[in-house]
Amino acid sequence: MHSKMEVIIVLGGWFVQEPDGNWRTMNFNEIDGEGLMSGDRVRVVAASFLSKKDPGLKIIVSGSKGRLNQTNCPTLAAVLKRELVELGVDPRNIIEENKSTGTFGQLKESLEMVRKLKFSEVGIISNNYHLPRIEEMLRYIPNLNCQIRLISGEEIAIKNDPEFWTQEVRDAYASKAMKKRMALEQKGVQDIKDGKYKFN
Repeated sequence: MHSKMEVIIVLGGWFVQEPDGNWRTMNFNEIDGEGLMSGDRVRVVAASFLSKKDPGLKIIVSGSKGRLNQTNCPTLAAVLKRELVELGVDPRNIIEENKSTGTFGQLKESLEMVRKLKFSEVGIISNNYHLPRIEEMLRYIPNLNCQIRLISGEEIAIKNDPEFWTQEVRDAYASKAMKKRMALEQKGVQDIKDGKYKFN
């Protein structure tokens, strides 16, 4: 039985710009700039479901402009915060971590915030395909001093809205773009284990 989480970290993924100029996370039926499926919108949805169940839950949203650093765009953290507020999350419960680039950087910076704020029970939300690499990366972050639970955005979304998300997730994970993504993730996990991974 898990003790109650005090804070959840929502890792940033990829974002796209709408014709009206607004930036947003990606749905499962979209392909990113590298020909891969991200589906990171489900992370935001999952965090909003958890927030509804525990209105006092704090949420750290993580990510800088990343690879889009040269463009006039917001940070990933700002996009994640806006989307969470649109889904009914109290903005006072959202903490922005907007310095990091890449998964390892997001983990390091967000968990440093966790340490400074003295949280002891932490959840990290990402896509199911992403969690094994996160688990390996956490071994390289010293002095965590907290209990960490890895949370699948897909599982939370399906549990809370099965009518929409069950088929959405099933179709996504059957696609070629997702299979390509998962193969890269598996290679990343193996590279970390073999000491070949390039941490950014």
